[in-house]
Amino acid sequence: MIEQLQMSNISKQGRRYSPEAIIFAYTIYSTSTSAYKALLQHDFLILPSITTLKRITKRLNSKSGLDNFDYLSLRASKLNNFEMHIMVMIDEIYLGKRVEHSGGEIYGFTEDGVVANTALCFMIRSVTTKYRDIVAIYPMNSCKAETIEKCFKEVLQQLHDVGFIVVAILTDNHSSNRKFFIKLCNGTLTTFVQNPLTETDGRIYLIFDPTHNIKNLYNNFQKRRLFKCPGCPPILQDVTSANFDDIDKVFEIENTKPLRFAHKLTKAVLKPKSIEKTSVRLAVAVIHESTIQALNEYGFKDTATVLQAFLKLWNVLNVKNTSIGKHKRDINRDPVLSGRDWKLSFLEEFADFFEIWDSFGVSTFN
Repeated sequence: MIEQLQMSNISKQGRRYSPEAIIFAYTIYSTSTSAYKALLQHDFLILPSITTLKRITKRLNSKSGLDNFDYLSLRASKLNNFEMHIMVMIDEIYLGKRVEHSGGEIYGFTEDGVVANTALCFMIRSVTTKYRDIVAIYPMNSCKAETIEKCFKEVLQQLHDVGFIVVAILTDNHSSNRKFFIKLCNGTLTTFVQNPLTETDGRIYLIFDPTHNIKNLYNNFQKRRLFKCPGCPPILQDVTSANFDDIDKVFEIENTKPLRFAHKLTKAVLKPKSIEKTSVRLAVAVIHESTIQALNEYGFKDTATVLQAFLKLWNVLNVKNTSIGKHKRDINRDPVLSGRDWKLSFLEEFADFFEIWDSFGVSTFN
């Protein structure tokens, strides 16, 4: 009401609406355009024009994918400096090839005039709060490392202009994303790069999505059947192999029993369809504690030991809030609260184990 009284003495051209007023106005407009037009016509309230709402809330541009500076500035105005530290998440969405006409514009073409089959999406999330938003969507025909790098530099510049502080980039480990990270690191992959838009020591950490890595682990294990890995005392002790056939045998043993140890195992877990290979639920079922208990119970201890190590890694990484460790009664899922936390040492040991395993080459898998 105070803002309405203040606006009554200001000309239409000089009015500057607060973020709360704009959000309130757009909520009404998005619910009923006719109702909002009636409010404007009868002068019940002093509200932004429909043209102003469209300009401020327009998130996407059909040609460049990047036309939401006003919108992001509006959202950023409600965040404090601590909440402005964000992570950029990059992902691809596969589209059906088609062209549509809407609102006087044609959608579906890339900048080169080719019908798009992929949308490269850039999203942000605050590292301290639940704030998240979409920054840009680029229609394209194929996602190459050079294209991702070009789009990322545009997004990074816009986020910097708005006032956001980028501290990390999160992608899946698709080959184009790996090459994109390598290009950012000038040819040699590192854990972080310097932000080129800041004069001080602004690190941007490069992160591969742990969830995607777990799905890759599951798909490789299910496809190759046998993992040959180096014995590593901190991680696997002297165990050097894990066999997916052991999981099949556990399922066959318990399939007709009324009570089962490995209650998460299903036919879909053992023989997933192509679309099911992207399911996190199926991947987690393989390394679930019930599956590991069943493997130990029926004498497949080597496979159980390997899966136990990956389960511990997953639990350390899969921490969504500060209290999940207490709710699950699992110290592995407690958040990292200091630089001396044992989980950091565990992650370093696991990274060393992966490097040793990788040095074995392709012949590691059978």
